[in-house]
Amino acid sequence: MAGADNGEKINLEQLFPSVYVIELGNRTYFRKWGEKHICVTALFQQAKRFQTEMEAEHFAGRHFWYAGMNPCICQIRWVLAAWEELDDIWYWDGKGYTPVLQDAVSFLKIHEADQYQKSHRLQEDTYIDAAAYRVKQVFQAA
Repeated sequence: MAGADNGEKINLEQLFPSVYVIELGNRTYFRKWGEKHICVTALFQQAKRFQTEMEAEHFAGRHFWYAGMNPCICQIRWVLAAWEELDDIWYWDGKGYTPVLQDAVSFLKIHEADQYQKSHRLQEDTYIDAAAYRVKQVFQAA
């Protein structure tokens, strides 16, 4: 992909590597510890990143074990999203479109998503996007 100003290539996998983040609520992600409070963000891109699922799970187990916390480990993956939808994001699930991210076809590498998009002739209907894909619930709410 060409840069907008200087023609340099942008490596999207560097910007959105396959890392893990901790979701604390409905699309609310742990960002950092503030002074006596937890800082969260609605953007997974601003969330604290963990290199492995085990590292994220260990952190969540140590810090979010108390009542009311229901952390989920999410992996940053690549998905195909529909161009047409303006209100909500709809994802390609292999047969059609769904508003449920968990049902979407997902990829760890952007070039895998690109190849899939081309082989299924979806370039005109979809764009490739990074998404925080839930992979593991750390605790179940009581």
